[in-house]
Amino acid sequence: MMHEQAIFIISLLQASIPIIVLAVSCIVFILLPQQQQQYVNLALRKNLRIGRHICTMHGLTGIIVSLSENFIIIQHDDGRKSEILAQTIIAIDHEPYRSS
Repeated sequence: MMHEQAIFIISLLQASIPIIVLAVSCIVFILLPQQQQQYVNLALRKNLRIGRHICTMHGLTGIIVSLSENFIIIQHDDGRKSEILAQTIIAIDHEPYRSS
């Protein structure tokens, strides 16, 4: 009886190993990078300042002329202005833009 229980437990563990490996890989390859990207995006949004040159994930570039919590108004090189979501920004120049 004890031998049969041990065999059952071992076979149950062997059957659950692929599920455990899959769960660990999901955590390592999906959740952790996603959390890291959220920290990067949060730090990026905290560094938004009027006068900084930005680039969005859609390829729009411009200088920040107005900020709110969720929206930003940028002025493009040709003088047009666009209102964009703050979460679409993927790059910020480190130095504020100064016209020469």
